[in-house]
Amino acid sequence: MNTFQIEIVVVVLIAIVVFISGYWLNKLGKPYNTIVLTAHKLISFGISVYIVIMCYQLNKTETFASIEYGLFISMLIVFISAIASGGFLSSNNQIPSFVQIIHRVSSIASVIFTGILIYLLRARL
Repeated sequence: MNTFQIEIVVVVLIAIVVFISGYWLNKLGKPYNTIVLTAHKLISFGISVYIVIMCYQLNKTETFASIEYGLFISMLIVFISAIASGGFLSSNNQIPSFVQIIHRVSSIASVIFTGILIYLLRARL
């Protein structure tokens, strides 16, 4: 296994942890368990930053094609919307139901966009 493949395995495993902790938080309901919520937020933010750095470093060695740039920008947008909507959901205020829908859709979209981008980049390595 090369370094890129190891990084992908780590990203997938951490993404699974993020989804499990999110599911757990949903089942626990409000008020959310502080430890689980903090772990979910930190791991989510950390993996998002790690993926962005990984793509940036890869772009320095292998220039992205236009579709890869488009996927990268889309991935950034859904990462930001997932983090922002998750922040709203974690507050104790009454939140409109569409915020939870945005959080779920953007979380799933971030996985899909990241997976497609990794697949396209993997083909060139």
